[in-house]
Amino acid sequence: MKRNALTVIVLLFCITTPVAFADGKVGDSAPEIFINKWFTANPPQIKNMTGRVYLLEFWATWCHPCVGSIPDLNKLHDKYASQGLEIIGLSQDHAEGTLAKFMKTKDIHYSVAIDNGTVDLCDVRGYPTSILVDHTGKIIWRGHPWSWGLDGKIKKALAKAPAPHLAGIDLGSFGHLEKNLASARSFFDAYKTIEAATAAEDSETAKTAKLIIAGINANIQRQINIADSLRKTSPKKAHKLYANIIEKFGKLSLTKPAIVSYQNMNTTGNGTNSG
Repeated sequence: MKRNALTVIVLLFCITTPVAFADGKVGDSAPEIFINKWFTANPPQIKNMTGRVYLLEFWATWCHPCVGSIPDLNKLHDKYASQGLEIIGLSQDHAEGTLAKFMKTKDIHYSVAIDNGTVDLCDVRGYPTSILVDHTGKIIWRGHPWSWGLDGKIKKALAKAPAPHLAGIDLGSFGHLEKNLASARSFFDAYKTIEAATAAEDSETAKTAKLIIAGINANIQRQINIADSLRKTSPKKAHKLYANIIEKFGKLSLTKPAIVSYQNMNTTGNGTNSG
């Protein structure tokens, strides 16, 4: 009887040896993320996560509950990625070949990498463990990916965060344009104002403007990449995201691929009538 009970515990939660760290609690500032190697295309810029809501998932291919959580995490990604949520699966596998082979057999929608010590900084003692970080860089939730309440926490955190295309961007002297940039009606005019300032005689003004334009472009491109990835798994969500991108940023040349994809989906009907 005791043996069976132990087996159940191991299957539900893969226990690890405690480490001598005390960070990673709710209310703490999130530690820096250290990556050994990414195993998915278009990973987030982990050195610039300020202003972003993200979920760290500590897991391993040999952990059965971890593998069983992948569909739930895929659903969270498909539901909230277009609103700015980043899910980062930090694998505790040591062999790159093991994870590479696993990734070929599993349909994982979010970013995955081999961890390089983040697990210790977060004092993770068992797998899977998920840690939700808000746009201020604070840990606001910690638990298992299947825990009740995670979905609601994500939704509230995203509501308080900057618009996805402004995440991680310091507007500096252009801060007065924040509301204009956030609005679909006034975005383009505000964008062009900052773009014009990239040629300003004042070097600091020009430098700030260039960083803002580059940051906005990168964020919009990430939204397009997300829509592209959703075309296979959630075509209706992809179609909606393409429409939102075109509505807000359609005047920018970088959105041309999104416009083409949207028109193709309209022509084929793929995504307009399916979930």
